[in-house]
Amino acid sequence: MHRVFEGLAWSVIITLGAVPNSAGGQGAPVALGGTFRPLLDAEYSATVRGDTAALGAMLADDLVWIVGTNGGEMTKTQLLNAAAQFHAPAPRFTVDSVRAERFGNVATVEYRRTDHRPMGSGDFATSWKALDVFALHKGRWLVERHTQIWLVSPVTPTSLDSASMNAFVGRYQIGPGYVDDVH
Repeated sequence: MHRVFEGLAWSVIITLGAVPNSAGGQGAPVALGGTFRPLLDAEYSATVRGDTAALGAMLADDLVWIVGTNGGEMTKTQLLNAAAQFHAPAPRFTVDSVRAERFGNVATVEYRRTDHRPMGSGDFATSWKALDVFALHKGRWLVERHTQIWLVSPVTPTSLDSASMNAFVGRYQIGPGYVDDVH
């Protein structure tokens, strides 16, 4: 399929006004959250397992996957190569707050994803707001485009008295040639 989703925002706006939905209305979205939640769960499960055959079957050939941390773009091949590189312990992905709307043969799926990575005896979690564009390909929904934004949790300030901080006074070598003075 040719690259339909270069201008995602314009595509959705044009689709809203021009494509009849399956209920017969002109441009009115059809809610499908329950349809896409299992697809997202399967996608992230295959990613964690490094199952590139299963993951590849869920992705359009002209996939564009926007990396949330730096805005870089990955193709289907690059994403599958990255998924094949996962090592133990594997992260765990949870998906919630799925909201999907269909516009003809295209659907936008918005959701929250939380990545859990084992760290020491605990769990390091990061949260993302994601938007996927799916398109029907021979009766199957495939991911055409994925974008995500990191949801930063604000730091909770902690009050400390100066006596308890005295234990940290000193010089610390953080790396070669870099010394930090804490006073």
